[in-house]
Amino acid sequence: MRFWISSSARLTLSGAAPEALSVTYAFRGTERTVTIPAGATGVDLPFTAPDDALDGDDTTLPLQLVAVSHGVKRAGDAVVTVTDDDAA
Repeated sequence: MRFWISSSARLTLSGAAPEALSVTYAFRGTERTVTIPAGATGVDLPFTAPDDALDGDDTTLPLQLVAVSHGVKRAGDAVVTVTDDDAA
């Protein structure tokens, strides 16, 4: 049986957004777009990651920033670590 967990990663800007910004990101091959409202300093990037009932190692998965609107430069990509919570 396969399980899925839903969570989010926080994207933080170096200052308040002067206008609404669209952020496109990819996680596990799926692209999504979220909006950072004008005046906000960040947004949560929701994602769903695999989980199971088997004991194993933590899993690290890439989270890629694909694009940010209005010429905002992206600082780089991130990783999401799914911590194994199953008993040995």
